[in-house]
Amino acid sequence: MSDLIISLVGARPEFASWDWVHDIRNASGEAGQEDVSRVASAFSLALAGEPAPAAMTIFITQDPGFPLWAKVMDGLFPGRRHLTAATPAMALTLLETARTG
Repeated sequence: MSDLIISLVGARPEFASWDWVHDIRNASGEAGQEDVSRVASAFSLALAGEPAPAAMTIFITQDPGFPLWAKVMDGLFPGRRHLTAATPAMALTLLETARTG
């Protein structure tokens, strides 16, 4: 998945400033620190080193430990918040709430 995201952001740099929602409930395999660091580098390159303007990534997962990993990602992607939601509906609510205040 990280290679696909890197490819997308490389082809369309504006994607790095968009909000992203990843449903990882049925994901197979693991993404490690190296994968996330590579994606973070691609985002930074796409944004020319500027922080993303209040962008966020929401992971749909029921893994109770994932919010800690999301917090780590906050430090790797300047300007981007990483949140978790248990369902797609909850992710949409998080996104709407964050956008409307």
